[in-house]
Formats: sequence, structure tokens, C-alpha cells
Amino acid sequence: MSANVVLLDVSRVDPSDPISVNDRPGTEIYTVSQVARMLNMNLGTIYQLLRNGVIPAKRLGRRWVISRNRFHEWLDDRKQQEA
Repeated sequence: MSANVVLLDVSRVDPSDPISVNDRPGTEIYTVSQVARMLNMNLGTIYQLLRNGVIPAKRLGRRWVISRNRFHEWLDDRKQQEA
């Protein structure tokens, strides 16, 4: 499991302003595992959907990059089609 590391430039921090974990910038991409958990599907099925272009994503070398915004737009569109 890899951790997201966010470097904070402490010279630009106002010491009187409290900082919380929620202040860090959001992740712009999802991993295949994250998408599988959100859709409650196994990894093999997700990889197949990615390869077939069903879920919008790009290959970066051997890794799939799933844009958070495009994924949610696709998911919202799917919900509207089913309604």
C-alpha cells in the first residue's frame, strides 16, 4: 500500500491558523483498486472494463490512470441512462 505524501511549505503557513488533514489537496486520480471498491466489483472485471473503454481511463506505461472528474461524470451519466 502506498501513501500519499504532501509536502507543506511551512514558511507560508500562518501559525495562528490551525491546519487539519482536510486542508490537503484532493487526489485528482483514482487507482484501479479504488474504483473496484467504489463499484463493489472485482479487479479483473474493472481491468476488462478499462481495456474495453467502458470506464474512461488512460494508460501511463503499465499503469491505468482514472481521472476523478471523468469517472464521476461517466458514473452520473450511467445513472441517468438507467433512470
